[in-house]
Amino acid sequence: MIGDQTFEQVMAKGVELHDLAVQGKAGAAQEALQWLDQARQMEPDNPEAQAYYGSALALVGRDSIDPQERFTKVLRGLRILDRTAAAYGELIPVRVLRAYVNYRLPEEYFHRTQIAIDDFRFLIDRYERDNTVFSEQFYR
Repeated sequence: MIGDQTFEQVMAKGVELHDLAVQGKAGAAQEALQWLDQARQMEPDNPEAQAYYGSALALVGRDSIDPQERFTKVLRGLRILDRTAAAYGELIPVRVLRAYVNYRLPEEYFHRTQIAIDDFRFLIDRYERDNTVFSEQFYR
């Protein structure tokens, strides 16, 4: 339960559930969405909360059995990720999330491969200029 937890605690739980959803754990995407929505309400201008919420929304769409809901949720998640990347494109976590969401989408329906490539190129460039922005393991 979210209750009287701090933003950091709510965000950490949302990210934990998000990562489980990425791995395919049943129900984790919907639960992550709830926690991350609460984080967004607590700090509406926090770009990481926005980006994780957008990614979680796309994951909820991925898991939906209703094709219309699937498409709608993914598109809403993409809009949030794009808006956040446009405003905070220099933030590594925002670009990582958007890159991976776009990379995993079927190109024939969403036409997002080039955006993923651009984000990954940005991340490579940042790492090559400053190898402390993320781990070498992530880079490889």
